[in-house]
Amino acid sequence: MTGITGSGGDLVVGITPFLVVEVAKGLFLRPAIAVGGSLPSASPHMTLATTRVDACTRLAGLYTSTHGMQLDICGGADAGMLEGDGRAHPLVAFGPSMDLRGELGGDLAVVLRGLVDANAWRSNQLTTPLWAGRGEVAMSWRLR
Repeated sequence: MTGITGSGGDLVVGITPFLVVEVAKGLFLRPAIAVGGSLPSASPHMTLATTRVDACTRLAGLYTSTHGMQLDICGGADAGMLEGDGRAHPLVAFGPSMDLRGELGGDLAVVLRGLVDANAWRSNQLTTPLWAGRGEVAMSWRLR
């Protein structure tokens, strides 16, 4: 994730476990938790803890079940805390995201996710910019 502060060392690396909860055919919610920190060489050092909820629609390719590619188009919001400069700062952001999911067979898949957020709460101490971006690579499996 980058763009959460205006400093040059604002790259944050971490994990994002998530669930997919289908609410109707082709429509689902994706709650997630993101936890991460800046690289050891970054200054200032930052720690991120946030939750995100997306509402998504899935566009499946013309493939048989559990084979092929899927495109998820989503919109959601982040809420959490960013610790930097020895203080915790609120993080509130919203924006679109997009997933490209390639099924590997069975219930295993690889997901490439990108999202752009508009920072709704901007901290003057961290010189938070208006926009932030995040890229994720995930392995997922389907539970039935």
